Amino acid sequence: MTKRLEAGGQSAPIEVDPFRVQTLVVSDSALYPPGHPVVRALDPAFAERLRGELRVELNGTTAIAEKAYGFESSLSEIHVGGTRIGSLTGPEFLGRIVSTGRLPVPQELVLPRGRQALLRVRFPGARAGAIEPLLSALCDADELTLCAHYLPGGRLRLATVGAGGFLTQSEELGVDPALSHDLVVRPDEAPGGSHYFGLACSLDGASVLGRPNPAAPNAPSLLRSGINTFSAPGVDARFTGPEMDLAAVPGRAGAATAWGPLHLVVTFPQGKSGRHEPLLTSGRTGAGDFIYVVYEDGRHVRIGFDHWGGAGALSEPIPADYGAPHELLIRTGALYPELSDNGAWGAVEPEVRSAFKSRVSVILDGKTVLESATPAHPSPPGAVTVARNAIGGSTADPEFSGKLKLDERMGPGFSP
Repeated sequence: MTKRLEAGGQSAPIEVDPFRVQTLVVSDSALYPPGHPVVRALDPAFAERLRGELRVELNGTTAIAEKAYGFESSLSEIHVGGTRIGSLTGPEFLGRIVSTGRLPVPQELVLPRGRQALLRVRFPGARAGAIEPLLSALCDADELTLCAHYLPGGRLRLATVGAGGFLTQSEELGVDPALSHDLVVRPDEAPGGSHYFGLACSLDGASVLGRPNPAAPNAPSLLRSGINTFSAPGVDARFTGPEMDLAAVPGRAGAATAWGPLHLVVTFPQGKSGRHEPLLTSGRTGAGDFIYVVYEDGRHVRIGFDHWGGAGALSEPIPADYGAPHELLIRTGALYPELSDNGAWGAVEPEVRSAFKSRVSVILDGKTVLESATPAHPSPPGAVTVARNAIGGSTADPEFSGKLKLDERMGPGFSP
């Protein structure tokens, strides 16, 4: 039997067996109310993406995917299997609805170098034979999907899939659909194959996929949970378990401090060729320092340093994907305390403190792109400003117009 799904448009004809239970997933803006705490916790751009599209998936395959906004609806205005408005359908679905439920809301996470992702899930029951997405991962221009291949008897295999098909696969693993399971996922700059990076994964504390000691890629990874973002072949459109939550957790020693190198993850804005925008300013008007980005063209940036009253520096053009996140580590003397008795700073050897205070360096996606033997102007903590030109310099525009995904200060030994 062939049926059509209609929603302001139509899917291609879909062959179904009317004697078997079918699984239908609908996602539209009305199901992501902007005031709900779960939606408010999402990255605003990702929440807007979820709210700006209509998706209908039948038996794991996307039937309709359109950019569209639905009317805002309260819970009492959302009906399954019936309608009180409209003339395109009858008032009730004439088949039998076996069950209904809400699926986990997809999440997006930028994973900087030195972090790992914690994915807490409850796997669905009775899905033997299905392959569902757990995480879609983008690193630079490379894409991978971590998926679960469900087997009979409450068992599964974890696997990674790229554009060309399956890349890695775990042994058979036992899981209990009644319990939550913790997956810790770490991007891996593994050599070989047709992909730039891989994913290592542990399940409930045991390493099950990938190398046990992965090497983090230079660029941060963009992760999305529960949806097959990159249309990995052979993988269903969506995860159908009852629970899925994604968070970044520390993957290295060391923690954020109130001083030390500035660790940023940003996405650069489109259409700003020729503009200069601030990443870091310190000091005061007339005696300040700038680290800034120059949008050279649509595919390159430069990183610059301006020291008022002294020499500056400007990097060569650096290839950059404006649609992907980038990681920066900035060191200048203004980021360290003036006093040697300042806690952990006082424990650093005097010659090391002097070296930190007398140099400027910027590392972009793991590569040093700018260095200068220039001490910064004195700057109290309140005069250090991220992504804003707070001291009125002409070197850069008033504000950084890209997306600031991460902004933290790290201890002196930190290396991205």
